[in-house]
Amino acid sequence: MLSHIPSQPVSHVAERLGISERYLNKLLQSGLGLSAKQYQSLHRVLFAKQLLQQTEMTVDDVALSAGYGSSRQLQRAVQQYCKTTPSALRKSVKGNAPTVTLRLAYLPPYNWPQVRDFLKMRAIEGVEAVSDNSYQRYIRVKGEVGRIKATHNAHANGFDIELRLPSLDGLHSIIEKIKGVLDLHADPQLIKASLHGAGLPLALIDDGIRLPGTWDVFESGCRAIVGQQVSVKAAIGQASLLAKQLHSPIGTVTCPGFAFPSPQQVASSDVSFLRMPNARKQALISFASLFAQQPSGTTPEDDAIMAIKGVGQWTLDYIKMRGEKDPDVYLAGDLIVKKMAAKYPVSAEKAAPWRSYLTLQLWELSKR
Repeated sequence: MLSHIPSQPVSHVAERLGISERYLNKLLQSGLGLSAKQYQSLHRVLFAKQLLQQTEMTVDDVALSAGYGSSRQLQRAVQQYCKTTPSALRKSVKGNAPTVTLRLAYLPPYNWPQVRDFLKMRAIEGVEAVSDNSYQRYIRVKGEVGRIKATHNAHANGFDIELRLPSLDGLHSIIEKIKGVLDLHADPQLIKASLHGAGLPLALIDDGIRLPGTWDVFESGCRAIVGQQVSVKAAIGQASLLAKQLHSPIGTVTCPGFAFPSPQQVASSDVSFLRMPNARKQALISFASLFAQQPSGTTPEDDAIMAIKGVGQWTLDYIKMRGEKDPDVYLAGDLIVKKMAAKYPVSAEKAAPWRSYLTLQLWELSKR
C-alpha cells in the first residue's frame, strides 16, 4: 500500500492498515531497514528511474508523474539514491511523446492463458479487448479518454505496456492499476504452497495462477450487481450495454472505444434499458449514488455498501476480491465454489492469506 500511493501520508496508510504509525515504522525498519517515509521515497525514485529509462517523457514530466514538485527535487532524489543524474539515467530525451511505453515485470511462472481467458470471458464490449497475447482497454483521465495496451512478453517475464493518454496526471496510479488488473505483484510459489496446504493436490493447482482484477472498485461493484443470479455471459452482456448507453464522447485520443461510465453517469440514469429486475436496477443506481457522493479517490465503507437493498455478502466479497485486489477473500456462498469444495474437500482457513486464489482455483477446476 505504501508503494501504491507515494504521496499518501504515512499516518493515513497506518490507519487503513489498522495499526499505529509507530508500529508501521517498526515493522518496516525490522524487515527492510527503512522507515515508512524512506520506503516511499525509494519507491518514488525507482518509479522515476523506470520512466527515465523506458519512456521519452521530458524530465519535467517524469518529475510531475513521480510526485516531485520540480525537476530539481527529482535530481536531488536520483543523486541520493542512484548516485547519478536524471540525464545520465536515460538513453535519450526527445520531448513529449504521444505514447508512453515501458515494461512491467512479474515473478514467473505466470499463467497467461488462464489470465487471458478469464479477462476475455468478462471483457466489456467497447471498453476492453483481449487478443491471444494482449489486453487493451480505454480509461478516463481527467474527463477524457485514454487507451492502455499490455502485451505479454514471456521471454522477458513481463508485459510491454503502451499508454496513449490525454494527460500524464496520475500516471503512477494508472500503472499500479494495470499491475492490479494483471495481478503482477503475486508470488506464485507462495500461493501454490498455500493452496496445497489447504488440501488441494499439487496436480490440481494451476502453475502461475493469477487473480485478474477490475480497473477500479466502482466497476467491480457494477459487474457484481448486474451479475447476481445470472451467468457470466449474461452479466457481461448487461455490463456492456450499460457502458455503451452511458459512455461519454471520446476526448483527445482518437479510438473506437470508450471508458466505463462514472458513478455520476450511472447515478443520474434510470438504466431502464437494462434487461434485469427493477430491484437490481435500483441497487445499481443506489450503489452509483453512494460512490458519486464519495470524495475523489476514496471507497465507501463496507457497511454503507451492505446497507444498499439488494447487495449481499457475495456482492461485497466480489468487490473486495477483484476491485480492491484483496488476496484473502473466500466466496463460500458462491454456487460453483460450494460445488467444487464438496468435490475437492479443502480447509479454506489454511489457505489464508491467499483465499482469493483458492476461490479462483475452484472456479478453474469447474471447467475441467
